[in-house]
Amino acid sequence: MTHSVPGTVFLVDDDPDARAQLSYHLMKAGFSVQAFEGAAHFLASVGPLDAGCLVLDLQLGGDTGLDLLTLLADRHEERPVVMISGEAEVPSVVQAVQGGVVDFLVKPVDPATLCSRVAHCLALDEQRRANVAAERDLRRRYNKLTPREREVMPLLVEGKTVKRIAADLGISPKTADVHRGRILQKMDCDSVVDLVHAVRDLKLD
Repeated sequence: MTHSVPGTVFLVDDDPDARAQLSYHLMKAGFSVQAFEGAAHFLASVGPLDAGCLVLDLQLGGDTGLDLLTLLADRHEERPVVMISGEAEVPSVVQAVQGGVVDFLVKPVDPATLCSRVAHCLALDEQRRANVAAERDLRRRYNKLTPREREVMPLLVEGKTVKRIAADLGISPKTADVHRGRILQKMDCDSVVDLVHAVRDLKLD
């Protein structure tokens, strides 16, 4: 089965034979692969804006895979991770999962299983990045609102009428309605219902 999920598979494994074999199976399945022999090489080459997932060996020369997870967390990188290891040591598995690892596979890794897990992780990363972009766009629109409009919008979202908002803020209903219209326009919403859905996850100032 050939996969066409966007993004790159970043493979970090200090064993050259394992690295070559895993790279072969992933590329054969249609994935774009960048392979690294250690954490330092990966960190020097890949940044938080690089889309994809990480296939990470638990036991690396020097820093372990868990050490790399800690470094990535410090860099605020949330790229999905599939961790692989020669042994499924329970403490390591638990620590890996707590560090955000999506899956943990034991060597020798079944190529079909690896490719399936990688496709899942790439899909997760694509969705996460889409959510981040949508939230960024929503924040950009929200930042266009005037201070008064930022007072009015939460009241609209609460379901208050224009008359009730006017009374709460000590302004005329006509003025409140003007603010309502401008808020919908700036937030690119056709109705208050659309506005409620749009700002559901937005942390308002």
